Amino acid sequence: MNLHTMAPQFSRLRKVSGQFQSALASRLTRLKNAYVALIKEAFCELPLQQRLDIEDGTLQLFALHPVAEPQQPAGAGSFAIIALLEGFTSRIFEIFVRHSQVRLRRDIPPSLLTSAAQRELPFDDEAYRRGTRPREQAICQGIIERLDVPGAPFTRQSAAIPDTYASPAINAIAQAAVDHLFKEREASALERAGATLDLKDAETCHAAWLAFYQSLSP
Repeated sequence: MNLHTMAPQFSRLRKVSGQFQSALASRLTRLKNAYVALIKEAFCELPLQQRLDIEDGTLQLFALHPVAEPQQPAGAGSFAIIALLEGFTSRIFEIFVRHSQVRLRRDIPPSLLTSAAQRELPFDDEAYRRGTRPREQAICQGIIERLDVPGAPFTRQSAAIPDTYASPAINAIAQAAVDHLFKEREASALERAGATLDLKDAETCHAAWLAFYQSLSP
C-alpha cells in the first residue's frame, strides 16, 4: 500500500463524525415519528364515544412534574402529559409514551389541573421514573404545568365516525408527549454518543448501541 499515491484521494473522503451525526439525526427523527404513530394508534383504539368527545372538546395540555425525594433518582421519564378535552362531556386522558398507552381518568376533575402549586396528586410517579406499568390509586407529590397547544383551536371533524389517526387534536397530544419526553432525555444521550469508543469495546458495539437507543426511548 503506497500512501503517497493514495494521499490525493483523502480529501474526497467524508468526515466520519459528520456521517455519524447525519445518520443519528435521521434515526432519532424516525424514532420520534414512530412513538407519535403508536400514541395515535392507542387513541384509535378508544371507544367511539370517547373519540367523538375528543373531536367536540376544547383541548388543553398539561405536564405533571413529580417531585423526587433526595434518595429517589429520576428514571424513565419524570413527567406525565395530561390532555383535557372540555365540552358537553369533558374527558381527561393520561398518556404513557413508553407503553404506547392512553388511559381515561374518570377520577380526576378538571379543577385539579388548574393549580400550579406543589401538592399531592393522583398519579403514579414510578411509571414515569422507572417505566413501570401505572398503578391504580397511586399518589405522588408533584406540580402541574399548563402547556401551549400549537395550532389550536382545531377544526372539528363532522363525520359520524371520526378519522382519529388524522385528527389535528390527537396529533397535537401525541407530538407534545413525545417532544417533551425526548427534550428531557435526548441531550444526555447524545453526549454519551459523542464519546470515543475504545477498540476493546468494538466487539460489543451492537449491544452498546442498542442500550443507547433504549435510553433515548421514554
